[in-house]
Amino acid sequence: MRDASGRRHVAFVHVVDSFPITVTGKIHKVEMRARALGLRAVAELRNA
Repeated sequence: MRDASGRRHVAFVHVVDSFPITVTGKIHKVEMRARALGLRAVAELRNA
């Protein structure tokens, strides 16, 4: 989202207990993005 000056800001924050971790112990960013897209879709439906 952008404000009147054109700068972007956070649309929403979702707090989690743990991050999805790969076998090597790294944060699995692809899964995090997929979860975020699903949460964003739910939030947009609630606001519609």
